[in-house]
Amino acid sequence: DTYGSLCSAISADQTLVVVDSVIGLKPLLASLKEKRDSDSYKGGAVLKINASELCRLAGVTQSGSSEADGVSLDELKEAVSSFSSQYSASDALDYMAITDGRHPAHLVKVQDSSMYKLGVVDLTSDQTLYPIGAGDSVAAGTLAAWLNLRSEDASPLDGACRSALAKWRDDISIEGGDESLRDILTAFAFGLSCGSASCLQQENSVVATKDVLGLLGKMPCPSVC
Repeated sequence: DTYGSLCSAISADQTLVVVDSVIGLKPLLASLKEKRDSDSYKGGAVLKINASELCRLAGVTQSGSSEADGVSLDELKEAVSSFSSQYSASDALDYMAITDGRHPAHLVKVQDSSMYKLGVVDLTSDQTLYPIGAGDSVAAGTLAAWLNLRSEDASPLDGACRSALAKWRDDISIEGGDESLRDILTAFAFGLSCGSASCLQQENSVVATKDVLGLLGKMPCPSVC
């Protein structure tokens, strides 16, 4: 329960949390629920998880022969539903950010189980790719962008990144005008671009800003599943 203890000790009412581990997940979710139960809570929590990992946690069998084959949409929806029930996800999480390697990623709004698809840029070419650390880059990029969109005063990003995020966010069409959803979709798209950009670097979890922004500019707007 180390992560849960850390969360209890250091997170405040406006803290944004991106969970990138399934180790000690239940105590961590319990800690997040305790924070959310506060009347002054204005933070947010996202579980960033690989689709195959989610299926294993939820007890859903994949039809593909390996993780590289990706998870079907029906399998993914079943896994989200089962996981949400087993882990009482709506008590602790706002969103689930689900990656699936070279296949499209998905963002789930936990409270109503609405799901949005985010296409990732195809990197298959003659160049050598270095995928180790890509998941860490997705999580870090998502959190950095989310912080920026919540408050530019606290942004860890430079001006070029902030401008690119603002443009991408403005291009999203969200039914009902859910601005928080618009923020996290944009942040996750930026995180996915960071993950792809890290595959272009030989050193783990290192990205070049020009690569991130170039990939973000090629990403299609999210669509409802």
